[in-house]
Amino acid sequence: MLQKALIDPVEILSNYYDPDSKLFNILMLHGEHVARKALDAASKVPHLKPDLKFIEDAALLHDIGIFKTDAPNLGCFGEHPYICHGYLGRMILEDIGLLPHALVCDRHIGVGITKEDIVKTGFRFRHAI
Repeated sequence: MLQKALIDPVEILSNYYDPDSKLFNILMLHGEHVARKALDAASKVPHLKPDLKFIEDAALLHDIGIFKTDAPNLGCFGEHPYICHGYLGRMILEDIGLLPHALVCDRHIGVGITKEDIVKTGFRFRHAI
């Protein structure tokens, strides 16, 4: 049986964020809230045998790309619009070999955004158009 590598999301986030910063605290608090919601949802479908460790880790990592965005209210001073943090996070996690987690980053963005919205606003998504 193939052994899954155990990862430490806090350690991974600490490679990109100062653990003593306000931004890191915001990111962790939000990730913990998302993890609780996701784990609660997973607990309702035990017959599907959800991977609870993956769900928790992915929830904590899903916003890893925000530091590359321009969201000064969060303490992010990157060059990309905030909406791009999903695919930016995907690229970060792909680079460190966390492909399933990377897909969570990429796919949690865009709920309710149509192709027309993307064309009208000029946002660039890797696979949207």
